[in-house]
Amino acid sequence: MEAQEEKGFEREHPTTERVAGVAHQTVDRLAERAAHAEERVRQGTGRVEDYGRETVDSISRYVHEHPLASLGIAAAAGFVLSSLLRR
Repeated sequence: MEAQEEKGFEREHPTTERVAGVAHQTVDRLAERAAHAEERVRQGTGRVEDYGRETVDSISRYVHEHPLASLGIAAAAGFVLSSLLRR
């Protein structure tokens, strides 16, 4: 009986190796795609961080150069926001 089981295992072994090989290739492709996606997300995050810093710097410069206008804009924005939130 054991001899028959060993022969059966030997016959199935190439199939198992083929399936394992295909699974390994699939995992490798998925890992490669995930790494590429991660790199794209990191680049996008870097661009957003740069844009955020530039925007904050620009607003800060404007406030320092035009303090009264900035105060008027802040007051108007507060008025509009409070009007919207009352509803």
